[in-house]
Amino acid sequence: MRHLVVVDNDGKGRITFSCSAEGRNSDDFAIIQILGRDGLPKIELQVNSDSSCIRLKSSSNRPGVSLAAGAMANGLNIGDAEGRPIIEMGKEFGSDEFVDTAGVYVREIDSTGEITAEASLTPKQSNGGG
Repeated sequence: MRHLVVVDNDGKGRITFSCSAEGRNSDDFAIIQILGRDGLPKIELQVNSDSSCIRLKSSSNRPGVSLAAGAMANGLNIGDAEGRPIIEMGKEFGSDEFVDTAGVYVREIDSTGEITAEASLTPKQSNGGG
C-alpha cells in the first residue's frame, strides 16, 4: 500500500491519501481521509474498481452519514450518535431480496436494530404509447 500524510503545524496528521499497491487488482482502492485534531477520520472518500463511497463520521468516530454508489447497489445510510443505522435508502441491482419492489427502499431502524418502518417503490408502468 502507498500512503501520504499531510500534517498541520503541530506535526499531527490531518489528511491521508492511500492506495493499494500496483498489481493487486482484487484489492484495488484509493482513499482520502480528513482527520480531526484527535487523529480520527471525520470524512472519508473511498474509490474501488467497482464502487465509491463518502462517509461522514460523528465526533466519536462512529458512522454518521454514508453515501455509496457501485455496481451492485447505490445507497444512503444515516446513523445515530452511537453509529447504529437509523435510516437506510437505496437501490440494489439484481438482488433477489428486492426483486418484487425493483430494489428501491427506505427503512427506519430503532436502537435495537429492528426495522420499524419500511417503504418500497415500484417502477412507474409504461402506458405503451408514445
